[in-house]
Amino acid sequence: MRLYRPRAEILDGSWTFPQSNRPNDATSARSFRGHSGTLPQATFLWPGQNPVMGVVIRPPRPEDAAGLAKAARDLAEQYGNLEPERFREPEPKALFEWLTRVLGEPIPDGELWLVAVLDGEAVGDAQAQLHEPTANAAVQPGLDTGRRRVYLGYLAVQAEYRGRGIGGRLLSAVEDWARTKEAALLVTDTNLRSNVGAVEFYEAHGFEQQAVILRKALA
Repeated sequence: MRLYRPRAEILDGSWTFPQSNRPNDATSARSFRGHSGTLPQATFLWPGQNPVMGVVIRPPRPEDAAGLAKAARDLAEQYGNLEPERFREPEPKALFEWLTRVLGEPIPDGELWLVAVLDGEAVGDAQAQLHEPTANAAVQPGLDTGRRRVYLGYLAVQAEYRGRGIGGRLLSAVEDWARTKEAALLVTDTNLRSNVGAVEFYEAHGFEQQAVILRKALA
């Protein structure tokens, strides 16, 4: 549904998303409405840049469409510049109309969508989904299959505001939500070749590299 990056879509570079991927629920909306605490200690800043103060983290609203569309286009442009054979920038009008529509739809339980707002404008967002232990975890060798976990499927900040703590604020809020859901893990993935700095960003916030996705073009 939203600008999610499920693994299947990462592999083929698609910008279409499963209907089930709808972040945030009523409980989380109440929990995070107006959340504007101080910058977390782990906030990752690029050298020579300063944190942006006055950022508010809250659930999304229909009027956020323009700002979130810009963040999505900036991310797509970054991907496309580095891997034009796999990524392209979405058509602006279609993206804006799509976001306007989905921002007005109800969001199921167990999913989260948070927006970073600065001076009244949405400048970034994060989307996550709660995953229960796998039904057949007892026969799986991987211990994580038996643990409740939150998957961070999307995090984007407008290019002009990157590296100034906003992504860290969003990530911290997602982690707080995951803890309220009694999740044991917070997991995500990223494209190593086209998401410059993402691995370092997540590692600065306590994430560890666990796997590599392999891709082979057949045509």
